[in-house]
Amino acid sequence: MSQAVLQKTYVITPRTMAIFPAKQMEFGSIIFEVDRQVMVKETPSEIIRASCMHYGSTYEGRRRSVIEHLGFRNKIPIPIDPTRRLYVFPTHSLTNYDCAWILHHQIAFIQKHPNPTQSIVHFRNDQRVVLDISYKQLKTQVERTMICGYRFS
Repeated sequence: MSQAVLQKTYVITPRTMAIFPAKQMEFGSIIFEVDRQVMVKETPSEIIRASCMHYGSTYEGRRRSVIEHLGFRNKIPIPIDPTRRLYVFPTHSLTNYDCAWILHHQIAFIQKHPNPTQSIVHFRNDQRVVLDISYKQLKTQVERTMICGYRFS
């Protein structure tokens, strides 16, 4: 993977794999792309909202549509751009500072971690990341995002 890049803003693309909150003063998010990391001043929530708007809708509109059509009430997957099959799901409640966002199309598979409160996401580019979310919760989030993809694609 190439050296990290620092940017002021960011829009999700098909190369985006995950968005993590950064615990740094200089930037708000760490973006994992297929071939690089990007440090962004915006928070994960700001990136999700800006990306929805970039692709023609508001975050609130996308969220309400998922609630209306699928009945999900918490940790709602968001169709950033259904025409490009860009769907993200949160790992935690949006009020939790540790909430990361994972791009569904980049996941190769998920795996249980020896620590039952964690799990491992294996991405298509052979990278992997350990998340502070149980395997059962992660599996549910992946499945819900698949359902969202079927409904909105």
